[in-house]
Amino acid sequence: MSPFEQVPGSWSPDGQTLAFTEYHPDTGADIWVLSFSGDPTPRPAVRTPFNEYGPMFSLDGAWIAYTSDESGQNEVYVVSAEGTGRKWQVSTDGGAEPIWHRDGSTLFYRNGARVMCAPVTVAQSFMAETPRARFEGPFEGGLPTGLPNYDVASDGRVLAVMSAAALPSPSELVVTLGWFHQVQEGGA
Repeated sequence: MSPFEQVPGSWSPDGQTLAFTEYHPDTGADIWVLSFSGDPTPRPAVRTPFNEYGPMFSLDGAWIAYTSDESGQNEVYVVSAEGTGRKWQVSTDGGAEPIWHRDGSTLFYRNGARVMCAPVTVAQSFMAETPRARFEGPFEGGLPTGLPNYDVASDGRVLAVMSAAALPSPSELVVTLGWFHQVQEGGA
């Protein structure tokens, strides 16, 4: 168990490995993996002096997409899930919150108010084509952990993203005292 804050990112498709972000005072946010079969010792997948977060396993479990600020702005990268070999930059002008299409053919990510998509090939190696805008918002920003607040439908044609305009402005704050006690007694 680490003394540092850890945030889960994604499970491998077989459910045997968890990719997560650990916030370390010396190296910032790093991507780690924890296997639930074999050696249970967490190992770093991406650990640099920069911030890496929001890990998402590919559908075959061989790759991890993540966000890093190593270029001076957030960009989306892909690395082998084994944590060996090189990394590939997918985004070209900023990006965060990557999500793999369910058939593994495309990597989606956010760039401000735009949802981008980059067709990818994941065989012996990784290759990404030039990203293009899929559509533009305004969309509510992602989670502070770097994980997306949107998802890709299985047909790849529909993206579920919360519109910033759809969020109502709060007009009041309601505080309920003793609510847990009321629930236990069956009251409302």
